[in-house]
Amino acid sequence: MHKIFIILITLIQFSCNTKQDDNKFIYYVIKNVNRNPKLPSPPSIYYGNHNFILIDTSKIFYHNKYVYYYCGTGVDFNKPPRLFLAPKSLTEIKIKDLQAFLSNNIPDNMFRGCYVSSSISSPGDTIQNRGFKIIVDYFKIKKIGRYVIRNWTEEEQFVVTAKIKNIPYDPSKVEWKVGFDIKFIPPRETIPE
Repeated sequence: MHKIFIILITLIQFSCNTKQDDNKFIYYVIKNVNRNPKLPSPPSIYYGNHNFILIDTSKIFYHNKYVYYYCGTGVDFNKPPRLFLAPKSLTEIKIKDLQAFLSNNIPDNMFRGCYVSSSISSPGDTIQNRGFKIIVDYFKIKKIGRYVIRNWTEEEQFVVTAKIKNIPYDPSKVEWKVGFDIKFIPPRETIPE
């Protein structure tokens, strides 16, 4: 009877292992919520000075293209700006090199008198990429509070897919479903003929 008790205790101990597999851990679920339905939602920010695209559990792409708006006149904030990304615009960062990349490429919260901004995007609503925690922890250390976590844009989707699959990318042949924001073009005086 004593041997059965020891075997039973041993089995219970091994079955109660609480160690989590890092590849299965969900870091973040993207959720857009308007906290006050009586007020319109604030404008969506798509890109910052530093943009990360997190794919699967460990694939990380980076680009630093963005559009800076002085004011929002004529801009449709429901659509992202067109960045004219290309596969060569993206840098792939290995998970083991991410911390060094952040330290070497992203300054403190202020850079040349301006706040640093960033975006973290993902193809799905659930981010399981291990790089997410490394990036957000770095932002906390550097006090970078201007960043958005969002689903990737169509432009990012097509460019990343072309880069991963090593296929040609021609934006003129893409059928954009969402499209891009509208730029304000100031009226010009007509020139008499």
